[in-house]
Amino acid sequence: VTKFNIDNTNVRVYDDLTVDGNSTFAGNVTAGGADDATALFLKRAGGANVMAINTNADGSWTMFDYAASTYTSGITQKSGNVGIGTALITPNTNFDNLVISQNGNSGITILSNNANDGGIYFGDNDSNNRGQLKYLHGSNSMTFTTDDIERMRIDSSGFTTITHSGA
Repeated sequence: VTKFNIDNTNVRVYDDLTVDGNSTFAGNVTAGGADDATALFLKRAGGANVMAINTNADGSWTMFDYAASTYTSGITQKSGNVGIGTALITPNTNFDNLVISQNGNSGITILSNNANDGGIYFGDNDSNNRGQLKYLHGSNSMTFTTDDIERMRIDSSGFTTITHSGA
């Protein structure tokens, strides 16, 4: 039985392949799992599963984190959109580029150090910061910006300033 074959364009291994040390691949890497749906398995030394990337019947792919033992911590990609734990709900299709869902509490955490700010920015073709929701760690305040102008600020004591610049 042939277990290893080299021709002009391919190296084929027909059994397990173990590489000790670092490996560099200068082209495409194709890997298949135990079935047609599993594209890639990553394992730790000693054989413990770490992650699998599966291809789904609808053309999307899913990453499975073995530490959590569930797909709810996985990431699903389809048509340029990303979902994290999205098997539980159907998102609004007008705003589904990034969806985070879980059976229970879910959310996004933005961490920045004490000297910097955390934020969510909204942009368009003319400006990449038309709207902003920012937390300023230096002053422990939150700001809301529309049309690239700060319109509201809530400081650490709860004092709220609303700015109106209209006619």
